[in-house]
Amino acid sequence: MKLNLPLSFLGVLGLLLLGTTFQMAQTQWPWPVTPFNQSQEITGNFCEYRDTSPGGHFHNG
Repeated sequence: MKLNLPLSFLGVLGLLLLGTTFQMAQTQWPWPVTPFNQSQEITGNFCEYRDTSPGGHFHNG
């Protein structure tokens, strides 16, 4: 089954989906964080050992 949709329709649909995805990402991860005029505390880094679970684990992000 072949769809014969105009290329412009597919382009508009692609831009709509891309814009929606971008807006959702912006609302989920507001960056940079406030306050803007101060240094931010670093609360974790890669491969930092944490014992917050019964078996312990290395932090991956």
